[in-house]
Amino acid sequence: MFNKKFNILESGRSMIEMLGVLAISSMIISGALLTYKQIKSKQTRILVLDEIHTISDRVNILYAGRSFEGLSTDYLIKAGVVRTDKNQMHGKLVVGSSQLGESFYIEYNNLDYSDCIYFYKQYIERLKSKEINTVELLKFDKDRNVDNICNSGDENRIRFYF
Repeated sequence: MFNKKFNILESGRSMIEMLGVLAISSMIISGALLTYKQIKSKQTRILVLDEIHTISDRVNILYAGRSFEGLSTDYLIKAGVVRTDKNQMHGKLVVGSSQLGESFYIEYNNLDYSDCIYFYKQYIERLKSKEINTVELLKFDKDRNVDNICNSGDENRIRFYF
């Protein structure tokens, strides 16, 4: 197109138009990546909850009416209850018994702050309905509110007693 006022021949896009398209494209891509991360986190949390309930049910069947003394992750692997000692959060899965053998625990580590808060709040509800006996967090202080009980970073550990 020929601009008569300035005698300039225009063809193609201007630099500002190209930068606008680039900015819009980068916003769409970053939004898609953020959405993907949130969906993946939600799916992983659902898998962890399912894994905890499956392990709990299988341990109760395996130890029906007996003491949980001697229960360990290695024993559950040998018995075919779990396949590996890795958990869904890419940490180590730890299963064991209380000191007297009257209950057992499932421990998850390598939890980031948001996962720690999520699982703690999920199991507070289950505590009220008596599905589990107690929840223990690393460095747990009962005088602090829920949002301050987890560490920032990936070093959180949570233990569920059944």
